[in-house]
Amino acid sequence: MAVAEALPLSIVAQFRATTIERLGRIESAWGALTQRVGTAEGESELFHDVHTLKGEARLVGFADVVLITQRLEDLLVAARRRRYRVTEDVDVLVTMAIQFIRMLVRKRAGASQGGIDINGFLKQIDDVLAEWPRQSETPDASGATGARAGEGGKVSVAVRQRLGGAATQMFLELIMSDERPRLRRAWEILVGELAQLDAVPLMPLVRRHALSAKEVAAELGKEVDVVIEGPDAKVGIEVLDTIHAALLHTLRNAVDHGIEAPHVRAAHGKPRRGQILVNIRIDADAIVVTIEDDGGGIDTEALRRRAETLGLLSPEDASAAPDSTLIDLAFAPGFSVREAATTISGRGIGLDAVRAGIERLGGTISLESKRNVGANVSFQLPQSRRVIDVHRLPSTQPGVTFAVPTTWMVRAERGDDSIDPAIALGLRRAGASVSATLAHIVLARDGEEYPIVIGGSVTRVAAVRICPTSPDDGLEVVSVDDEKMLLIRPDAFFPSLRRSL
Repeated sequence: MAVAEALPLSIVAQFRATTIERLGRIESAWGALTQRVGTAEGESELFHDVHTLKGEARLVGFADVVLITQRLEDLLVAARRRRYRVTEDVDVLVTMAIQFIRMLVRKRAGASQGGIDINGFLKQIDDVLAEWPRQSETPDASGATGARAGEGGKVSVAVRQRLGGAATQMFLELIMSDERPRLRRAWEILVGELAQLDAVPLMPLVRRHALSAKEVAAELGKEVDVVIEGPDAKVGIEVLDTIHAALLHTLRNAVDHGIEAPHVRAAHGKPRRGQILVNIRIDADAIVVTIEDDGGGIDTEALRRRAETLGLLSPEDASAAPDSTLIDLAFAPGFSVREAATTISGRGIGLDAVRAGIERLGGTISLESKRNVGANVSFQLPQSRRVIDVHRLPSTQPGVTFAVPTTWMVRAERGDDSIDPAIALGLRRAGASVSATLAHIVLARDGEEYPIVIGGSVTRVAAVRICPTSPDDGLEVVSVDDEKMLLIRPDAFFPSLRRSL
């Protein structure tokens, strides 16, 4: 990212914001085409967005984004030739490519790749493209084969963000007005509809993966039952995509590495048919998915030898490593006990990519095993990515409270040309009493500083995003318990405010 580091921060920030919105359009268009509801115009815009993204990434020096976007383009061209009747592998690769680009665009210069084995991922795309012509693709009655078929339509991220912006403007009008029940009711309806846009049924996806696992088992000459337990819940679209990738890899690993051949199971006194249990549990703010099999468990000695061969552990460390350390290596980028890849596994980019995607959403994943008894993979995700940590900033004006993401530092300091956000937004009511407790603070991050005036002490709280807006939108409404606040993104809010003055 040498070029990106040399460019003005404003240009890089604009590239990041534009790319996040562009990826939302790409994701939406891909989903529409694989669900057979896409249009020729949508297809054209999809290829235009991908090609433009590649060019812009090259200009600002995001070389890794360029590499992944080139392969994404290859996948899209191959999918177009097949009229978007895609295999599950291809759909997951497109989804993962979009997720990885998001991660790479958002990360700061010099930060780690967050578990992304880019070379391994590119090789997987090459392998799938090489294998694709020999794969059979049997459409269902509607002609759809992709993992997204039957999941319902998606509203693009860009559209949802624009609706969030409209809801924010309506909230500003509500603050300024006297009690107007009809306006408040309209705002509540819009916020409720926005919440529903992000809710997608989970169980159809789980059932498709269960069927796919049984098909993989049959291909390997194994017998397996996949049992699903849990409620028919709805989750956010981004959460669904992450669960999609996680189920694909964990179920395939369970079948390929865990469940033994029938004669081997019989020799160990087990039923010839293996069993995989997929359990889904909904907690207060999270969804927990557990995949448990009754197979042979993880061969820690094979992990030990492989870790030494790959240079991940020295001979001494490998010999002394406990089983828990060896099992954790299954999440290492590029790690696989297979010497050669197959069409099912062995590329070593499964669990590391799964963990990267889960952690990006603020979730966790764990892996446990007992030799000849079975293995257990469990991951927990927030039901949506709507909870964020913020600094709560009391306003100088009644009826409004501000918030700022905790990625910004707050220090008590009287700065030159301090701005009162409430007055700048025109939220001062005639005759209303101003807060008697004024505080001068500075919001600071990455060399940017914005001095402001607020109406009291700063506290840190967890807020819920109730109508998410674009990263380049200066305002958004968030909620803490029953209190609604105006979230300020300083790097977008204050420059736009100055331009308007």
